[in-house]
Amino acid sequence: MLSRFFIWLALSGFSMGALAAQGIYYLAAPTARAPLAPGPAYVARVVDARAQRASLGSVSRGEVLPLPATFRAGVRATLQPFFTAYAPGQPGAVPLVLRLTGLEIAETLGRVETAVAGCTADFYAP
Repeated sequence: MLSRFFIWLALSGFSMGALAAQGIYYLAAPTARAPLAPGPAYVARVVDARAQRASLGSVSRGEVLPLPATFRAGVRATLQPFFTAYAPGQPGAVPLVLRLTGLEIAETLGRVETAVAGCTADFYAP
């Protein structure tokens, strides 16, 4: 009886682990067609100050249940290179800290596919 319980427990743990491994949708890093003209300020550092950092939201992607979505490398590690490449500062520009307090996405599939995104951030100068 005890051995059956351990076999059931092992099989249950294996199947739940497999679902968890497949249950995340990784978003592509943001891109822009061309960089902005160098400006008087630039993002020198991205800080992820969101209260909930597990995911950015959920996407359907043809699944029965929506999947949590996030960047594979994390928010800070994904957005810092984006701002460095696409929003450079001119010589002598003011370095800014971008403090993200909210970054959310949602997507639903149905008769009409809908997607929404929101971003809340503060900029700090030294």
